Amino acid sequence: MHEFTIAKEIVMHLNEFKKQQDRLKIIGLNIELGEFTFANEEQIKFWIKELLKDSHKTKLKIAIKRIKPVVHCNKCGYSGNVKFSADPVYHFLLPDLRCKKCNSKRIDLIKGRECNLKSVKVEKLAKKRMGLL
Repeated sequence: MHEFTIAKEIVMHLNEFKKQQDRLKIIGLNIELGEFTFANEEQIKFWIKELLKDSHKTKLKIAIKRIKPVVHCNKCGYSGNVKFSADPVYHFLLPDLRCKKCNSKRIDLIKGRECNLKSVKVEKLAKKRMGLL
């Protein structure tokens, strides 16, 4: 259930942002999520909205861009994509990654594990009128 942990971390950052920007309302999020997180996008969206529901009354648009894995082979020098299946078993076991060029297991994963809050879309709140009684 690392989707909850990812969502909780994102909400923590949003709350810090909101403290600094009192007159702004958050209306959208852009998130980058590496395929090697093996996280479920819909669950992340659900948990973000669920964690914000008491403090955030407006509809929040969440866009998640998947980041394809990129590897570097330490044997032949190949850098590029890698094929793997998105099997749910990888929540518990790591896939057997090999270089596409030389079939070596001596590879480093360069991209594909990230989870980045890339941007926050905001709207200015109207100033409240201060009337005299």
